[in-house]
Amino acid sequence: IGPITEELYFRGFLLPRLSSRPALAVPANAILFALVTDGQPYTWLTVRYFAVALAVVALRPRGVVVAAAVHSTVNLIGLLVMLSVELGR
Repeated sequence: IGPITEELYFRGFLLPRLSSRPALAVPANAILFALVTDGQPYTWLTVRYFAVALAVVALRPRGVVVAAAVHSTVNLIGLLVMLSVELGR
């Protein structure tokens, strides 16, 4: 639910309202996303670059749906990796 809600807000609602010029809106959206959703400073740049890719995808028709699916998949992979490490101990 988290990635879907984040994509609906950041890419579906906020991105179109930041600027009519994607060259300004995409980086601004990515920076806001990284600042709001990530508590670890050491992952801030990685999250920002991921958010740029999601914002570019979201600019396309039905892109928010694709961005939400990708975001959910990446989060699921991260969860599975963490669980496998924990279970392997």
